[in-house]
Amino acid sequence: MGNLSHRNLFRVGFVRYGAIALVLAASLCLISAPRAVAQSIEDYFDISYDPVEFSQDVIHGDEIFYATVRGIASCKQDLPLSVSEVVITSRIIAEYEINGTTKTLNPSYTINIKPFPDEAGETYTIEKVIPLQFPASSESGNYEVIGELIEARAKVGIWIDVSNYLPQCQAMGSVSTVPEVVELVEFSFDGCLDEGDRETLPLDIPAGATDVDIQLDATADLDLELWDGTTHAIGWKAKISSKGPSTGTYEGDVFGYSGWDTFDEYITADGPLGQAYTVKVYGFKAGCYEVAGSYVPPGSDNDPPVIDITAPDISLGSSVTVTVSATDFSGVQALWFTVWPEVYPPGWPEDEPVAYLSTYASEGSITFVPGWADTYTVEAWAVDMVDNMTPEDAPVTAMFDVVE
Repeated sequence: MGNLSHRNLFRVGFVRYGAIALVLAASLCLISAPRAVAQSIEDYFDISYDPVEFSQDVIHGDEIFYATVRGIASCKQDLPLSVSEVVITSRIIAEYEINGTTKTLNPSYTINIKPFPDEAGETYTIEKVIPLQFPASSESGNYEVIGELIEARAKVGIWIDVSNYLPQCQAMGSVSTVPEVVELVEFSFDGCLDEGDRETLPLDIPAGATDVDIQLDATADLDLELWDGTTHAIGWKAKISSKGPSTGTYEGDVFGYSGWDTFDEYITADGPLGQAYTVKVYGFKAGCYEVAGSYVPPGSDNDPPVIDITAPDISLGSSVTVTVSATDFSGVQALWFTVWPEVYPPGWPEDEPVAYLSTYASEGSITFVPGWADTYTVEAWAVDMVDNMTPEDAPVTAMFDVVE
């Protein structure tokens, strides 16, 4: 989505929490002075404000990001009521685009305006940087960020609750979340063993891991082993065991194995693995070792979104609604689709679809009336939040018939 929401400008936006606070004196006139004294906000203040700015608009997991609020108010004439200080306490939530559930990004923060500009010529500048964080369990996708008022108080000799004179909630803009993906786990362990000893390394290769590469460098005849619980899966006298290099299968997982007759052993697998494995080293002879390697953990997103197309058969003259939806582990950034006939009538440009749609949502629909009986093909593409895209030359397709 690029920077579509990086600098969200809104006319009645969250920055008004500060801006409206600066004109509370005008509101207080309505409850503390005769009706004839009450004037409009513009009679008392010149107000300007910048867009609310998010430090980033694509959030990875539960990383912390920031919203910056800036505004300036200048008092044009003395207020009829002296206000020395205004304190506003708010929270920030995010509403999930798909089902409306909310996540709290900041449970409470305070803007303190002191001294309050209540005489002609006085100004006040607000610049508040607010830390935000999605809970670790948050779904990936698009969220609307919303500020909610908790309490507002003004000091006019005594503290007065003026919460009812401020907006109770304000839209701030939108951000998208994607999972925090660890692309590669690297490890290295070393130690020494007596003859006959077996050491379990603090390393579990998880189910679903891919590109597994485990290397043993030893000073003596030590054996690299892989265990599935209490089952010796790979190594000397294991389910997969060989003197020299070989390929073996254990419970559906295919491994490359150096064999046990060497000081430099390896175990590799393309994966994804069907179960988790524990790595061990066995001392056939006494000696020292270093075990190093890497794997790609499960959940790393290297696939484009999964696309579903709904396009029913219809009778000629009826309208058809084509709906395309996409789902993805990292969230959907955009989708687009086209509709093509099998045969074009004379005069229709053959390089143009009869219908098309693109959207930054995870679902899109278009309704139209096909002009002739034919078999039509829907071609759809989508891209996720980490830029995995349906191949341009291999769209997801579905067909529907228009019959007379």
